[in-house]
Amino acid sequence: AEGVTREAAGPGDDREPPASASATLPARGPWHPATQLELLHAAPAFAVIGVGLAFGLVAMRAEPRWDRLALLAGLLICNQYAAGALNDAVDADADAAADRGKPIQRGVISRRAVATAAVVAGVASLGFGLALGPATFVLAVVGLACAWSYDLWLKGTIFSALPFAVAVPVVPLFGYGAAGRFPPVLWWAWPIGALLAVATHLADALPDVERDRATGVRGLAT
Repeated sequence: AEGVTREAAGPGDDREPPASASATLPARGPWHPATQLELLHAAPAFAVIGVGLAFGLVAMRAEPRWDRLALLAGLLICNQYAAGALNDAVDADADAAADRGKPIQRGVISRRAVATAAVVAGVASLGFGLALGPATFVLAVVGLACAWSYDLWLKGTIFSALPFAVAVPVVPLFGYGAAGRFPPVLWWAWPIGALLAVATHLADALPDVERDRATGVRGLAT
């Protein structure tokens, strides 16, 4: 049997087994921009930040307030970082089992440091919201509560889409909150945004349905 195995492999076949995802990435420090962008979950985060700032510009089109737009950018960036980083800290064991090659699994940064950074970013997002006024502060609290409730409790349950249904409609409201006005027509963002959020969440979850079932995860799609 040993000879057959060697023949199948071929004479002198010294090929290495495929490297894991965590072994193929270059080493970076914990505060390297690339590491921080991974913790931010850059692609979806930049989409949310861009939409929020776009609504802010539309709301301020008659008289742009660059100082308030800067505060809005800080709120959105910190909110998204708080959501993404805490997600990675909570899912560290599952990510390691799946060899997803994220910063914690590569040993670039500790799980505790990521969780601490998430909390600091979350508090900072509330500070930016407070600087923009009481209404925007309330929205910041709602957005952060949705992100962290998903990361800590609702992910992997049938209620996993609920935080998205609440939080996504808040994004345009952030922009108008920075402008200090909320036109009545804007409240249509809630039903429309909630439906879009649930649909997007289901579309993202469907490719992983079989894996989730195998690992005991029971989300809305499973």
